[in-house]
Amino acid sequence: MSKLIVSSLLVAVLGSSSFATGSPRVAGSVPANGAADVDPAMRHIVVTFDTAMKTDGFSVLQSSEGAFPELSGDEPLVFRDAKTFVMSIKLSPGRGYAIRLNSESRQGFRAVDGAPLPPTVIRFRTHGGEAVKPESRKG
Repeated sequence: MSKLIVSSLLVAVLGSSSFATGSPRVAGSVPANGAADVDPAMRHIVVTFDTAMKTDGFSVLQSSEGAFPELSGDEPLVFRDAKTFVMSIKLSPGRGYAIRLNSESRQGFRAVDGAPLPPTVIRFRTHGGEAVKPESRKG
């Protein structure tokens, strides 16, 4: 294999990496990543990106790190604008959730320049549920 072909392959592999410089990032989310006391009545997850994104595609995936929220409505996954993605959902009390945006093989979230969002997981937990209240414990 010639040096030119090897160099071209290396450039192609490095250039296609989802971790390339200039990749879009999640600027924030509601609920915030890691939130531990989310109201289970919340009806939308809002993800804000640090750069304008293509709004004609996305990859929202299940994660082994928590339950995937139940989707609701006629269009549960939509871009509100080029930097804001909204999921219409139903949550349960006392449950841990995780949402994966993109993966190594599914990269629907892309900046307008085509750069993919690196695989990102947003995790949160709702309050309430079956926890035993201190006053009801027998000791």
